[in-house]
Amino acid sequence: MTREEKIAFIINSSPHREKEVVALAKGMSDEALESWYQIEVWTVERQLQDAVIDIA
Repeated sequence: MTREEKIAFIINSSPHREKEVVALAKGMSDEALESWYQIEVWTVERQLQDAVIDIA
């Protein structure tokens, strides 16, 4: 996944505004951005699991 794709995913999944995400990501190393991306992926997966449990 490219840096731009990770930033787009973070914009869509985080509570932060697009400008905030872009500004923060601009100053981040690739490793730091990857960590943030992985946290957002985990958060989305957790929310999906919780939603499935609530439905069941």
